[in-house]
Amino acid sequence: MRILLLPPLASKTSTNIMAKTAALPASSINHAVDTIITLPKSKMIFVVKKNYSAKKLAIMDDYFSTHTISTAPDTKAINPYYQWCPLRYDTNWVLQNQYQPVAGKYLGIWSDKLSPMKLHNQYGFTYYVVGFGQSGDTSITNYFPLQNLMVNLPLNVNQQEIQNDPAYNYYYLDEPLHNEIVNSYFLNMANWISIKNPNAFFLFSEWEWPENDPLCWPNEDDGSTIKTYWFPNPNVRIMCDQYSGNGCGSAHDYWNEYKAYYGIPSRNMTNWISLDYSSEWGTLLNLANPWGMNPIWIYGGDSDVNEGFFESFANTAWETIWLLRQQGQLVTVWQNTDGTCDPTNGKWTLVDSYYIAYRWTYY
Repeated sequence: MRILLLPPLASKTSTNIMAKTAALPASSINHAVDTIITLPKSKMIFVVKKNYSAKKLAIMDDYFSTHTISTAPDTKAINPYYQWCPLRYDTNWVLQNQYQPVAGKYLGIWSDKLSPMKLHNQYGFTYYVVGFGQSGDTSITNYFPLQNLMVNLPLNVNQQEIQNDPAYNYYYLDEPLHNEIVNSYFLNMANWISIKNPNAFFLFSEWEWPENDPLCWPNEDDGSTIKTYWFPNPNVRIMCDQYSGNGCGSAHDYWNEYKAYYGIPSRNMTNWISLDYSSEWGTLLNLANPWGMNPIWIYGGDSDVNEGFFESFANTAWETIWLLRQQGQLVTVWQNTDGTCDPTNGKWTLVDSYYIAYRWTYY
C-alpha cells in the first residue's frame, strides 16, 4: 500500500475538494487500484494502493485526529484537524495621542523641547513664544502664524529693535520687578509697542503676592507699584507665574488674588502654567474656564521636561475641556486555534489589526 499524507484541509477550497472525494465506507473496502480516501475525523486524504480495511482506516483516523504527525526531516508536522472557523472581527474606539483645540479656547506654549510642528499638530497648541528675529523662521510660522506669536522681549530692548521686527499682537517681558526694571524704562517699552501696533498687548509676569501682608512671604507691596506706575498705559497686562505656591498660598490662591487685585479681564487677562507642576494643571485650567481667560500660556522650558510632560498635560487639557482628543476605530482580526469557534471561551490568536475611521471627542 502507498499512502500519501496531506495536511488537514481548513478552508472553503478544502471543503470543496473533500466533497468530491469518497467518504469512509461503513464496511470493509478492497481497492485494487489507486483510490483517494478522505478520513472523516482527521480530514486526511489517503491514496490507497491495495486492499485496506475500513477498520484499519478508522483506527488511523482516530489517531490522526488527536496527534501531531511527524512526516519527514525538514518538513512541517501535520497537526490534528480542527474544524474550520471563520475569522473573528472585533471593533473598538481607541484613544489616540492626538489633540486639537476646543473651538474658541486656545493654549500658548513657551518651549523648545519639541518641534513647532509637533506642538501644533499633535498636542493642540495654538500660540507660540518666539524671540527677536524668529518671525521669519518657517519651521515656526508654517504652524503658528504671526498673529499667534508672542515675542519675548530682552530686558535691554530698545525702540529700534521693536520697530525693526514685525508687528506682533503679543509682547512679553519676564518678571520685570524681580529683574529690577525701572518704572520709566517699562513705560518707554509700553509706548514703543503702542507705536508699532496700537492694538497689541504688552504682557509681563510676576510671582509675588500683590499686597503687603505681614502673614505672607515675600512681604512686598508690588501691587501698588504696578497699579501706580505701570498700568497707566492701556495696553499693559499682568500675568501670574507663581507655579506652585509658597507661604502666601497655593498657585490657585495666587490666581484668585491676582484676579481680585488686578481684575479680570481688565488687567489680568491670562496667566502661566508650568509643565513642571502637574498637580496644579487641572485646578488652574478649571479656574480659567469660568473667568474666560484665553489663551492660557504654558511654560515648558525647564531642563527635566520631555515629551511625556506634553502627553500628560494634553490629556489633562482634554479632561478640562480645553482640547479635543482623537479616537480611532480599530479592527482586530482573530483566528481560532482550538477548533471550538467559541467567541467567548475558545482560544483565539490575533492575526491582524487596522484603523478604519477617526473622530474628535470631548472628555
